[in-house]
Amino acid sequence: MMHLFAATLLLLHTTVERDWVLRKDKDAIKVYTRSVEGSAIDEFKAVSLLKDTQLMDVLNVVTNVRGFDKFFPDCSEAYVLEQDGRYDTVHYIKTDAPFPVSDRDGVYEQRTTIAPGGGSAKVVIRALAGRLPVKQGLVRITRGSGSWDLLQVGADVKVTYQFHGDPGGSVPAWLANSFIVDHPFNTMKNLRDLVTK
Repeated sequence: MMHLFAATLLLLHTTVERDWVLRKDKDAIKVYTRSVEGSAIDEFKAVSLLKDTQLMDVLNVVTNVRGFDKFFPDCSEAYVLEQDGRYDTVHYIKTDAPFPVSDRDGVYEQRTTIAPGGGSAKVVIRALAGRLPVKQGLVRITRGSGSWDLLQVGADVKVTYQFHGDPGGSVPAWLANSFIVDHPFNTMKNLRDLVTK
């Protein structure tokens, strides 16, 4: 019985540690973070409701690699390496980092599932290691995964953007964690602007 009690306490403790914490609530965008077991870097989740929008219009922005430089903050280069249908790709992204942190790049796979009837869609993203040679002067991101969840709610679309990754290199965890609130917040703002254009 004591073992069961201890196991229950451990489970509760683990659950509490992994609860989402609201870090920003502004302009109809909420950004949450939570700790991840075995990682010094937090996971983020951004949630917003895009008014008077169609799901497929949002999906077209989220999966348009050629437009990532206008979509993701600090993205200076993005191109497709492999295209499989309209929404599935393997792509390259380069991200500019503030001095003195080195710029980052990475290769990512994105796979999209659209529900029958088109009422919801999920885009799953994961970093791929070893897909391209590492470029001089850049730090390659080799570990990361996340998703975009889109849900049509009447005339609106609920968007949830979630990601956890390791920036690699020698970036202190406190510094990396300071970026994971503003990045998804600004990404959501850009998404809203691009969808309503």
